[in-house]
Amino acid sequence: MKKQLFYNGTILTMEEEGRQVEAVYVEDGKIKEVGSFDKLKEFEKEKDVQRIDLHGYTMLPAFIDSHSHIVELAAILRFGQLNMAMNFQEIVKIMKEKKEQVLLEQEQKNKEGRKEREEGQAKVPWIIGFGYDHNLLKEGRHPDKFVLDEIAKDVPILIIHASGHMGVLNSKGLALAGITKETKDPIGGKIGRVSGGSEPNGYLEESAFMKVASHMEEEGGDIVSFFQKAQNIYFQYGITTAQDGLTKEGGLKLLKQLNENDILKIDVVSYIDIKDSSHLIKENEEYEKRYKKHLKIGGYKLFLDGSPQGRTAWLSKPYVKQEGQDSDYCGYPIYTKEQVEEFVRKAKEEELQLLTHCNGDRAIDQLLEAQKEPSTMRNVIIHAQTMRLDQLEKVKYDKMIPSYFVAHVYYWGDTHIKNLGMERANKISPAGSTEKKDIIFTFHQDTPVILPNMLETIWCAVNRKTRDGVLLDQEECLSVYDALKAVTINGAYQYFEEEEKGTISIGKRADFVILSDNPLDIEKESIKD
Repeated sequence: MKKQLFYNGTILTMEEEGRQVEAVYVEDGKIKEVGSFDKLKEFEKEKDVQRIDLHGYTMLPAFIDSHSHIVELAAILRFGQLNMAMNFQEIVKIMKEKKEQVLLEQEQKNKEGRKEREEGQAKVPWIIGFGYDHNLLKEGRHPDKFVLDEIAKDVPILIIHASGHMGVLNSKGLALAGITKETKDPIGGKIGRVSGGSEPNGYLEESAFMKVASHMEEEGGDIVSFFQKAQNIYFQYGITTAQDGLTKEGGLKLLKQLNENDILKIDVVSYIDIKDSSHLIKENEEYEKRYKKHLKIGGYKLFLDGSPQGRTAWLSKPYVKQEGQDSDYCGYPIYTKEQVEEFVRKAKEEELQLLTHCNGDRAIDQLLEAQKEPSTMRNVIIHAQTMRLDQLEKVKYDKMIPSYFVAHVYYWGDTHIKNLGMERANKISPAGSTEKKDIIFTFHQDTPVILPNMLETIWCAVNRKTRDGVLLDQEECLSVYDALKAVTINGAYQYFEEEEKGTISIGKRADFVILSDNPLDIEKESIKD
C-alpha cells in the first residue's frame, strides 16, 4: 500500500472559497484525511509513509479538461507545425522541410522491403501541416493551391487551419480527393474557387474539409509514440482527465489498444460521433458511462456550425461585411431543424450525454429549440462563443452546461471585433453573466486548437484582454476562484465524477496539481506566467 503525506504548502481544497488545509494524507491514490499538520503527522508513525514537502508551493485538485481532442493532438504532432508562420513564404519553407523529412522516411520504409512495395502498391505519402491562421498572416487570407504547389506538385499536400474547420490542398491533393470544377459544394461546407470561375482553388471549408481530413488518421508515422507525447503535454499542464471530443472508429480502436496495453495513463472520456459512428456505443458497452482502467465513453458529440474566426459560425445577425460575401451573410448550419431534433431525441432515448458544438448564437438557438425540455444528462454546449444573455435563461431551465472556450478572448478577440463588431465581440464567452445566473459552466482549450494551458485560460477569464490589449466587457470577468472552479469541480460535475474528482476531499482521488504560487494571492495579470 502506497502512503503519502503532503505538507508545508498552501493547499486549496476547492470545496468552498477560502478553504485551505495544512496537510493531506493519501493511501493507494485515495485521500484518506485532510486537516492540520499536527493532526496528520500522526500518520508518519505508520510504516513506509512517503513525506512530500511542498516547500511553500500551492497544491490544488488536478485540472479537468472539459473539451479537447487528445487523439487529434497525437495526430497533429506528426505534422508540420505552422502555428508560428506569419506569411505564405514561411508556410512554404516549413512545409518543404516537412516534405523532405516525410519522403526520406518513406524511402527508408521502401528499402526495408515492405510487402506493399514488393507488390508495387507503395502508398503515396501525404505532406500535412497544421496550425496556420489566416487572421494572423501578412497576406490576410488563406493560402491556395498555387501557394502549396510551390512546395511540390507531384505529392499531395494538405495544410489545416488552427481551428480545425478548414484547410487547403495543392493540385495533387485535389486530384487525389477527386475535387474538380464539376464538384458541387456539399451541404454544410464550401469548396473555394478561382476567381471568376468554378475551378477549385484548394481551399476547403467545414464539411468539404472534414471529408478529406477524415482520411488522414493514419498519415505520418507511429501514432502510439506520438500519443504518449500528447498525453505528457496534458500532464505538464496539470491535467489528469482529458477528453476525446469526436471519436470515430479508428480513434476508439487506438484508445482501447493504449488502454489494454497500460500505455494510457491519463483518464480519457470519449464522446462518439453521433452522425457516423453511433454503432460504437453498443459495440463497446463495457466502456459506456464507466471507466475500464483509464477509458470510458461519456456519450455523443454533435456539430451544428463552424468557427467565428473563420466566419463559418451560424449567427442570428450578419457578420460585418467582407469582400466577396453578401451583406446578409450569417454563416450557415450543418444540419436541418429535423435532423438536429432527431440527434437530440436519439441521445435522450439512449440516456446518453450529448456534447454539441455551437459557436454561433443561431446554432445555440437550434440546439435549445431541439432540446424541448429539461434533461438530467447534463448536456453540454461546446464553445458557446456568441451565447446571448437571453439564451442563458433557457440554458438554466434545460439544465445544460455551457463549456466556454474563453481563451478566444485573447487569441481571436481582435478578429471577433473585426468580424462581429464591438458590441457582439464584447460579450464573447459571457462567463460572468453565466455565473451570476448560478449556471454551472466549464472552460476548455479545444486542444489541438491551442495547448491545454489551464492557467492561461484562467488568466483570460479574469482579465478578458485581447492580443492587441483591448479589454472586452469587464462585467464578464470572473474572480480567480470562480475561474478555478470551472477547471476543477465543475469539470468533474460535467463528467458525473464530482464524487471522485474536483476537490481535495476525503474519499476522492488524489489527483493534484502543484503550482509555484497561489493564484488567489498573486496579481491577476501574472497568473499565466
